[in-house]
Amino acid sequence: MALEFTDLIIGYKDRSKSQQIAGPFDLKIPEKKLTAVIGKNGSGKTTLIKTIGQQLTSLEGDVLLEGQSLKNIPSNQRARLLSFVFTTTFSSENMTVNELVALGRYPFLNWYSKPSKKDVECIREAIVFTALEALASTKIYALSDGQKQRAFIARALAQETPYMILDEPMSHLDHHHKAQLLSLMKKLVKEKNKTIVYTTHDIEKAITNADFILALTEDKSFFNTPENLIKEGVFDNLFPKEQVYFDPATTQFLYRDSKSK
Repeated sequence: MALEFTDLIIGYKDRSKSQQIAGPFDLKIPEKKLTAVIGKNGSGKTTLIKTIGQQLTSLEGDVLLEGQSLKNIPSNQRARLLSFVFTTTFSSENMTVNELVALGRYPFLNWYSKPSKKDVECIREAIVFTALEALASTKIYALSDGQKQRAFIARALAQETPYMILDEPMSHLDHHHKAQLLSLMKKLVKEKNKTIVYTTHDIEKAITNADFILALTEDKSFFNTPENLIKEGVFDNLFPKEQVYFDPATTQFLYRDSKSK
């Protein structure tokens, strides 16, 4: 099963005009790997995630899963293939962690269904895997930002999809919780065979942790392993060269005035 972009151009459109943000993309997301989508603000990272989630319609081209257009796959079937973690604020923060994670089982339940033994086990396993056992009865509003992110990932994990798509999961997290979350995503890939695509502003952590990177620039995109993108000089062109430069030896972005120190 492969997630694939074919001649994909993303953006926004209304009745009178279309605004292209990025593309065209022609690539396959490697299975059971961690792929980061990077780029400066406005480069199209969230637009791409919303297009994969069918919240936005592509301007041209298509998103395919196992050769089939996602827009032709019924929503309840898509929910068994793709799970999403967005940055938007959750409206029902009076839920407990357990209740939130239980929402991940909705693709397998009818509105009148009661959770089966398998549903209960999936919920429990997701909570244990994300180290939230001690917080299972805690209200969402009482969690730290890092704990909330783990709870939303647990909900996606309970959904049992082969693909997990996360939009800026490390936003508002400190260094400790960023490291913790990256470790969790890598563990999901290795131990749960998940294919994870996530957007991030933290390019340095993507370079050192992701298996593959999709880098969005103003006029084109680049997709490869971090090592190959470094060799190709892709990171040298992400930001204005007169302000910031990329040091391949340390895999860090440095300000120009620090070069002379």
